[in-house]
Amino acid sequence: MASSGSGQQLPPYNPYRHLKTLRGHESAVSCVKFSNDGNLLASASLDKTVILWSSSTLTLLRRLVGHSEGISDLSWSSDSHYICSASDDRTLRIWDARSPTGECVKTLRGHSDVVFCANFNPQSNLIVSGSFDETIRIWEVKTGKCLKVIRGHTLPVTSVSFNRDGSLIVSASHDGSCKIWDTEGTCLKTVIDDKAPAVSFTKFSPNGKFILIATLDNTLRLCNYSIGKFLKVYTGHLNKVYCITSTFSVTNGKYIVSGSEDHCVYLWDLQAKTMIQKLEGHTDTVISVSCHPSENKIASGALQNDRTVRIWRRFRSKNVVFGSKSVDPKESQFFDEDGAVDDMDGYMNYLSLEYDSVWDTKPSWCQPWTITLTGVLVIAFSWLILHSVLATGVVVFLIGLWWYIFLYSYPKAYADMIAERRKRVSNGVEDTFGLRETR
Repeated sequence: MASSGSGQQLPPYNPYRHLKTLRGHESAVSCVKFSNDGNLLASASLDKTVILWSSSTLTLLRRLVGHSEGISDLSWSSDSHYICSASDDRTLRIWDARSPTGECVKTLRGHSDVVFCANFNPQSNLIVSGSFDETIRIWEVKTGKCLKVIRGHTLPVTSVSFNRDGSLIVSASHDGSCKIWDTEGTCLKTVIDDKAPAVSFTKFSPNGKFILIATLDNTLRLCNYSIGKFLKVYTGHLNKVYCITSTFSVTNGKYIVSGSEDHCVYLWDLQAKTMIQKLEGHTDTVISVSCHPSENKIASGALQNDRTVRIWRRFRSKNVVFGSKSVDPKESQFFDEDGAVDDMDGYMNYLSLEYDSVWDTKPSWCQPWTITLTGVLVIAFSWLILHSVLATGVVVFLIGLWWYIFLYSYPKAYADMIAERRKRVSNGVEDTFGLRETR
């Protein structure tokens, strides 16, 4: 068991595990962001759309359509009512996330090239954006007017973000610089100006005292910008080409989370700088990650060869700290006081509602491709060993029957069962026996 700097015993690290894969985009996923109230998850894509998902049921709620080119970045307003998208069509759009039709309430025009990044300020009355036109623009949300154009970079702007009180802006650029600005456009400090490598991402820490900086040399650094000192360096991931986002996880311990070009999600202990977990499953560069504001969930999105959003979750460990409360009250009903599963059937039924496909519940060695490959190998070896058309024909028949059952019949029955059970769910609890009255 680990110990803190004060000597206090800490519980062992409880790893994240894959919860569900969300499929809905037709091209590379470019950005994923949980809303600030934790109720929604937004994903943007080069397919020109934004998808809003329920973060509790992980189902698709609505699709926001309007951009004429791919979308690179998203930002939520503080009250989670609006979402801003930055697009290759040189515009930003502000959407009403609560509108059933996904209404676009404003389109911000002014950039002369791809809009690559955007963020609301904490008060949600301003939006800052960065573009391949090498400028930073500050927009008034109410009117949609551009209040300020900041020309302080000599190559595309890759990242812009406000601090916790909205008084400062941090920007990063392919020109190798990272700069701090006030909202009037005055450059207060140049944190990095190395020309190379490019600075691909930056953001303020939750307390506003530090900035996290990513550079295209496989490095993340935590900087105390007030004194210009780098405090921590995080390495082990791969990042030399893409502007991959990273973030802070603070719901249960303090961690740095980042995507990677080796198709994985990496987690580091913020203080110790050690890489504590690598999440595998995506099949292309993980370009964006987002941590749920109150639950132990991570969302990750990947590029063209993958096109999915994956949800990762820390399930309750059997080793618990006595006197602590369960992270999820709905789950606690299945555990005894020692943290062990007391009602396994009930717990598995509860978890099963989180999956659309039966294959999401199976390990990597029990997937359609492994079943297909095994069948083909059995047929091939039966012919090579027996050299009998009759015997091989019987094997082909049996393998075909096996394929039909496990690749079609069983997955279809599972999907139908989950769809039927979800109809009986009310307020997150399944009405298994149909006892509730329909009003």
